[in-house]
Amino acid sequence: MKRPFKLTDDDNAHVSKLAPSSQALLIAAETDIGGSYAQLSAFFNIPLGTVKSRINRARNKIEALREIAEAA
Repeated sequence: MKRPFKLTDDDNAHVSKLAPSSQALLIAAETDIGGSYAQLSAFFNIPLGTVKSRINRARNKIEALREIAEAA
């Protein structure tokens, strides 16, 4: 079962490996400043589907980088 996603202090190095647009969306989505996906879509002036897919890909990449770091 997949646990809920939450950024931690240890994720700073992982976030820096994301594309800048994905970094901004992920940080906004995972903090109180972000609001809903619809609000992020309006703020960044990109389609809602793009917001959802970029956040999903960024979360998946962070999870993968966490697993690599834990295995090392």
